[in-house]
Amino acid sequence: MSTSGAEGPQYVNNSIEFRLSRKEPAQGLLWMAGGLGIGLLWAAFTGKVDTTYVMIFIGMFVVFYGLSWYDETNAEMDRQPKLTIGADGIEIPDRFRATMPWDDIEKISTHTHKSTTTLHIVPIDPAAYGLEVKTGWSKFWSGEGVSYDITPLEGNTEDVHAAIRRFAPERLREGF
Repeated sequence: MSTSGAEGPQYVNNSIEFRLSRKEPAQGLLWMAGGLGIGLLWAAFTGKVDTTYVMIFIGMFVVFYGLSWYDETNAEMDRQPKLTIGADGIEIPDRFRATMPWDDIEKISTHTHKSTTTLHIVPIDPAAYGLEVKTGWSKFWSGEGVSYDITPLEGNTEDVHAAIRRFAPERLREGF
């Protein structure tokens, strides 16, 4: 049985599935560009700005709108689960080949920087899941484990935390 909200994770059997969001990811950019455009138009009409700047702005606005339309269309077409958190463990088909059981996970954390939120999973044995075993500078800069951007997924960070707390609260850590 599956239940879901209009824009949130889906509850399927004994797991919670997160899919690409249908929200328009670049909507904020469009609002900012629109605000800048109104300012540029006002400045152009008062003679303080050359109309070349207005034409450049119109071109940028069209590109931003095209990118946001493309992102929204991809989210509509690709309705496969991108992140599944369940009683058996975590599955991220884009990152590793099988469900990673909770017993094989050392810790899980999320990190938000500006507008991007990353889910960071540290497995006990990364090689068992086809993950790169990091050493040296690579390990220093990006840490151990696998990082996955959850920003474009339905729901929010609290939904991911709630799903992890529901199935394996002892694995959730604050920060890296």
